[in-house]
Amino acid sequence: PAAGLALPALQAQHALLRDADFRGCDLSGANFDGANLTNASLNCAEPDLDGDGMNRLVAPALLVAAIIHLLPAAGMLGPERLQALYGVPLDDASLVILMRHRALLFALLGLLLVAAAFRPAWRGLALVAGYASVLGFLGFAYAAPGYNAELARVVLADWIALAALVVATIGHYAQRDDGSASRRADR
Repeated sequence: PAAGLALPALQAQHALLRDADFRGCDLSGANFDGANLTNASLNCAEPDLDGDGMNRLVAPALLVAAIIHLLPAAGMLGPERLQALYGVPLDDASLVILMRHRALLFALLGLLLVAAAFRPAWRGLALVAGYASVLGFLGFAYAAPGYNAELARVVLADWIALAALVVATIGHYAQRDDGSASRRADR
């Protein structure tokens, strides 16, 4: 019975070693005869943050940007919520409509960023839309200093969203570059 248990374990070890990615590792002196690994001393360099490693950063970064864009969606609930978010009086019904519509657009952008975190094909569009939103608002805030404390919080949140978008962009394009390089090498 013990020998019967050892065979599946060896097969699993063989499959693991066969499929392992040892790029960047010094395997000198290691021997693998199909069933046993001997003299194994792996000296692997720290992984570069490209390909899969960088891809692991893209989704969380997009989700950070998404959360920042979804928070103002609470403004759709009415003028009281909008006033709490931005610290400006909303006495005019037309202004309330415009601000609630703005909250709706932020919700849509936030949902696009969430979707792009899980659907890589949507990332380019989501990044462009995210940058347009964040850079546009930061540009308006820079051009009109002297805003209130609530808007200062929004400015800070947009700086955080911008950092998240930059991380997502680097990861997204590093992954694309890796993919295109490996596709060219396969030809």
